[in-house]
Amino acid sequence: MDSVRGMFGSMKRLPTFKRRALYGQIDGTTGETAPEPTPPSSNSQTRPSDNKHISDLEYKMAPSEEMAHRVAQHHKLIRKITGFLIHPRIQSSLPPDAKIADFNTGTGVFLTELCGDLTKQNYTLVGFDTMPEIFPGNGPSTHPTCPARVTFIVHHLLHPHPLERHEVFDSVHTSFLGPVLAGNDWSNVFHNMMDLVKPGGWIQWIDVNLSYQDNKDRIYVSKPGSSKDSYMEMMEGIKYLDNHFYNMISGGKRLKTIAEAHPDVQTVWEDVFNTAQLNEVRVQIDILSVQAWKRLLGQLPEDAGWDSARIERVAEGMLKEANDQVYIPLEVYVVVAQKKSAWKLVEGREKEKAILNAKARELKTLKGRRGPVPDNPGPSS
Repeated sequence: MDSVRGMFGSMKRLPTFKRRALYGQIDGTTGETAPEPTPPSSNSQTRPSDNKHISDLEYKMAPSEEMAHRVAQHHKLIRKITGFLIHPRIQSSLPPDAKIADFNTGTGVFLTELCGDLTKQNYTLVGFDTMPEIFPGNGPSTHPTCPARVTFIVHHLLHPHPLERHEVFDSVHTSFLGPVLAGNDWSNVFHNMMDLVKPGGWIQWIDVNLSYQDNKDRIYVSKPGSSKDSYMEMMEGIKYLDNHFYNMISGGKRLKTIAEAHPDVQTVWEDVFNTAQLNEVRVQIDILSVQAWKRLLGQLPEDAGWDSARIERVAEGMLKEANDQVYIPLEVYVVVAQKKSAWKLVEGREKEKAILNAKARELKTLKGRRGPVPDNPGPSS
């Protein structure tokens, strides 16, 4: 741990602008809880208020060997589909002593596999998660143990990192946040990841698309006469949830747009895979995906008619149907984003500052005028 602190402390960082605290977080400057954002207006209906944060469910679940096994299994199956640990566009540019961070690291399975690669023996690896109980070495003996050069730190992925961690890592990785994020959570996590990336460094985010709109007509059977009633019922719950979060329940499909909108991003690359492309692992992925759909159903508002008993019944039915080879071919999105170089970051922030100053001067000039300012002033006579 001391070596990691030394690594953080020795890095030179560019000046950064303070970002407002997110809803539910404590602002480090004012000590006040950030206000709830105002939802978009709708003329068609009054949307139910969001009284609980969708990401809470991930961290209320008690750590277990079953959870650890499921996370590790999901990672290995998706790797079979993508064919890489670190995207080739990132790997080719990493230095021999690269510093890699892993958000939502869980059991550290991604970092553990990097440890086993002889070409990466000089890498410094850091994993972040909120459940130290399943970090390697802390849980049951079946958890793999990483070498001493790997560090695990307790940190919530929606919380900004302290300045000493900013611009330290050559690459920051995360995956499979689809069941625990919604709405602006996706952008907020991307911001937090970008804070940690060095100028010229990279983000790699792998995720699935769990939205109602993109999956409602993609429930398939492999055998004639197979029931898909539980899958259909689950999709009705996802429809309600999608509507509750303004059709932003799954950011997998939106990751590229989120990355391109970030002011510090220079280049973005997207690869889209599908779980149906490898039939020998598809059934295993379908069974694991039932837990993802189940978590999303657990975030439905209380007035939606989905109590815990109904969710359990539907999930059990989906498991039986998945074992009967009923499936949804999920899209797996891989988004790779490179941070701007140091001089481009400084140039961009100076431009942003100049624009803000110009707007402030314009506003001051308008306030100094007498009478109302016309919306569309015509030519002077």
